[in-house]
Amino acid sequence: MVKTISLLILCLNLGISSETQHNNTLDIQCLSCHKNNQIPSELIYKKYLLKYSTRSNISEAIKSYLRHPKRDKSTLPQQFFLKFPIKAPTNLDDDNLSEAIELFIDYYDIKKRLYL
Repeated sequence: MVKTISLLILCLNLGISSETQHNNTLDIQCLSCHKNNQIPSELIYKKYLLKYSTRSNISEAIKSYLRHPKRDKSTLPQQFFLKFPIKAPTNLDDDNLSEAIELFIDYYDIKKRLYL
């Protein structure tokens, strides 16, 4: 019984540290800049969700914007760019960019906030 409980606690701790590591990666790659410049990340996610609706479409649209940022590719209104400049193209490779985008989508996913 003690071994089972110890194993369960160890597994829970590993899961928490893994999630923390992913959140740190997301924070370093994306959210730190958003926080420093006071860019509303949750609003950005909601705009992408309204326009593209599926996870794969959102991911592709964000990747396309981050590779070649232009106002017409953004989901945000033109007034947004009066306050915030257009981001420079990302220098992340495809794997790291895809991982950061997936973490971003997971972080703001509204399905986690729904309760039955």
